[in-house]
Parts: sequence; structure tokens; C-alpha cells
Amino acid sequence: MLKAIEYEMAFLQTQIKPHFLYNALSNIISFCYTDGERAAYLLTMLSSFLRYIFETSRDGQFSSLQKELEIIEAYVEVEKARFGERLTFAYDIDPSIAVENVLIPSLLIQPLVENAIRHGLFNKDGPGHVQVTISLQGQLLSIQVSDDGIGMSTEQYAQLMGGTTSNVGIGFTNVRRRVHDLTQGRSQQPQRG
Repeated sequence: MLKAIEYEMAFLQTQIKPHFLYNALSNIISFCYTDGERAAYLLTMLSSFLRYIFETSRDGQFSSLQKELEIIEAYVEVEKARFGERLTFAYDIDPSIAVENVLIPSLLIQPLVENAIRHGLFNKDGPGHVQVTISLQGQLLSIQVSDDGIGMSTEQYAQLMGGTTSNVGIGFTNVRRRVHDLTQGRSQQPQRG
């Protein structure tokens, strides 16, 4: 089981796309010439994001919801350097949820936010918005990531949910598989505080 977790975390670390790093660093370099304070802020956000990705393999399979939200904010800030005012992002979190006490699988939500930006908003003309909504439905934590991007056809959606398309990104597939594995192995479910 420990070896499986190590492989899982190694796989998650491959989520760091070279073009994401290249774009992030290029944008930060351009800010170095025009807005040093913004460049320093973006380097801090990029550093936080990368540290979380690399440390995940040492910390184990779960992270607090608060930490996951912090890493999403860091990721979105770096992406905003590329998109500018075109990208807006918001949370809607049920106030009864103690985000610091809720454990979720590490890198569960961030790949979905990344997909919303990359596939939903990147090719959209004009501004785009990504929303993360977290609520309680009985004893279950409901997490929704939505965007107002270009969308997908009914056929693409069916293929994505069925895992039958060859161009499904590893981010969504990995998140879906991990959630399935957790719900099948109830003894591994994280505790809610």
C-alpha cells in the first residue's frame, strides 16, 4: 500500500506541465521590468505551488481542505499573470465547514481548476470565470468546479465520464480514479472535523 501511494504521488508530480512553468517564468520575467513587487509576489505564489507539489509525496495521501485551497489560490494567481483581467476566480464555501479540519486527497481539486482554466477558458474570447463551490450534503462534502468557458459537446462529456476517449487529460482521469478508489475503500475515508 505504501508503494502504491508513492507511485501515486510521483504520478501527481508529473502534473507540473513544462509549458506551465515556461509560461509562468516568462510572465514573471516580464513583470521584473515593469512591476518588481508583482514579480516577487508571483514568484512567491509559484514557489508555494511547487513546494506543495513536491512535498505531497512526503506528507502522504491526504491534505487539509484549507491547504488545498491555498495551493489553488497560488496556482490561480500565477495563471492570472498570463490571462490578466480575462480570468476571475471565486470560492463559495459553506461557512459551517471547518476547512482546516477537513482532510481530502492531496491535489484533488487543483487539477480540476487547472482543467477549467486550460480547457474551458483558454480558447474563449473575452473574460472567463472559474468557481469552486464546497458544501455539505448530509455527511458528504460536495465539491463543484465550474467555469463559463467554451464547454463541451454531449458526446465529449459522455466520453469523459466514461473514460472512453483517448484525449482525456490525466488530471481529470486521475482525480476520478482516486475518488472512485476512496469511495470503494471506505476504511480509508478521511475524517471530518
